[in-house]
Amino acid sequence: GAPRRLAAAAAGGPPPAEGLMTMMRPEVRCFAALEVGFLLVAALAGGRLAELLSRRLTRDPKRPVAIPPLLFMLLAGLVLGNLPGGLLRHVSNELSAVLRKIALTVILLRAGLGLDLAALREKGSATLRLASIPCFTEATVVALMARALLGMSWGFSFTLGFVVAAVSPAVVVPSLIGLQDEGYGVAKGIPTMVLAAASVDDVLAIAAFGVALGVAFSAEGIHANGERSTGLLVGIAFVQIFGGILLGFLLGRLLGLIRAGPGTGMEPMEDGQRESRLRVLLPDNLRHSNHYGIVMSTLRFTCLVAFGLVMVFASSQYGAAGGGYLACMVIGATAAPLWNTVGDEAVALHPKGVDAAFTTKGVSGWVGLAWFFLQPMLFSLIGASIQLADIEGGTVGLGIVVLLVALAARIGVTFLAVGGAGLERYERLFVALAWLPKATVQAAIGSEALDVAHREDANDEVTGWGEDILTIAVLSILLTAPLGALLIAYTGRNWLEKKEEALARPSDSGASVAPAVGEDEGSAVARRAP
Repeated sequence: GAPRRLAAAAAGGPPPAEGLMTMMRPEVRCFAALEVGFLLVAALAGGRLAELLSRRLTRDPKRPVAIPPLLFMLLAGLVLGNLPGGLLRHVSNELSAVLRKIALTVILLRAGLGLDLAALREKGSATLRLASIPCFTEATVVALMARALLGMSWGFSFTLGFVVAAVSPAVVVPSLIGLQDEGYGVAKGIPTMVLAAASVDDVLAIAAFGVALGVAFSAEGIHANGERSTGLLVGIAFVQIFGGILLGFLLGRLLGLIRAGPGTGMEPMEDGQRESRLRVLLPDNLRHSNHYGIVMSTLRFTCLVAFGLVMVFASSQYGAAGGGYLACMVIGATAAPLWNTVGDEAVALHPKGVDAAFTTKGVSGWVGLAWFFLQPMLFSLIGASIQLADIEGGTVGLGIVVLLVALAARIGVTFLAVGGAGLERYERLFVALAWLPKATVQAAIGSEALDVAHREDANDEVTGWGEDILTIAVLSILLTAPLGALLIAYTGRNWLEKKEEALARPSDSGASVAPAVGEDEGSAVARRAP
């Protein structure tokens, strides 16, 4: 059959034994490393080309033309992954999935560090509406269209619906962070609302996909989810949401307690009491030196990434990937406000050097540096995972019709869902357009129905439906990821209010600041670091 480079399981389960054995061979590891390196260089070059084109096309500095770098990174991976001769043939599905999870972990942590918790509390109900209503509406529209045009059973129609309905955090999060760093929409908390809703949207879509998949195959006498009932799968979805929030909060609080200082282990509080704190006991000469901030920032960054990786990989291993994404974002959001208070401690220890170290080498600075390399890797791997040979020609036309109708419905429903959130008409339309991109989830679960059909030796009709689902999943990425990134970049800078004061100083809630004149994005991220 056609080569399938999409990840094989929604839950990111363990790779096949033969895949692991192949990956362990030294020559395979060597070639895979070279191919990934080549892919990374090509993606970095693509991102740089996007920046140069943006500058060349910008005629009015007040109305800049912003071509998202991720667009060219995605295209670089798509081209290299589909060249004749298998240029990336040693980059296995398993290796690609691992690298994508690492990159996605960092982007979710970065999003969490930039969440404005006060704005999120203010727009809590709008965030929940944004996360749920468009997802279920689009899934329903896709199911109706698939039933009418493709002749799928209701179970497979809704399976396709929830494959398509999930928004892509890999596209939405970096695009919104870029706008947030420049101050667009910050005054009304728009980036925070969209970032928070993105992870919940994925939890709901992935959980509903599991339910629909089980129902679809049960009707054919096949247990796609083992012996788990539909009610149990629905319960697991709620456990993922609340469990992810709780675990993320607890781990974030734990990270926030890591502080350096005298060995008393107690911290004075406003009411005269003393609060116990976990402390990292550093030598006096280090605590009073210019390296204090660097050491603490590096330690926090290491612990933050370690906790995030554990959440993402463990949750994927046990079929709760959406909950892991949510926990990862909550970890950063919980720890960031606690770490912001450490600046006073740093100034007290060493007013000049330590303060400078904290503002230039903060945790968010390290995360931004990691993201500089992981962003091109993530999008080039997503592009390479799209195999044009997987697209069934007979399904393309009907698939495009299904997607266009569903996306139109999604835009309209999203516009209505954020009503009452204090947003102007154009701001609501921006949120609706920002809710279009598909990539990450579709690349993870698009082939699952077909994989189950092959594994269980299903009949030709069921196998054909699985092929149709995969084809439309690939089409959804090709149509919406580049378009969504462009729309977010253009409409965000033209329709959202720019908060000038956000550019002058870091936010106490962990919000980002934009790059100053002549300053790159990584430095700007570091300037607002906790």
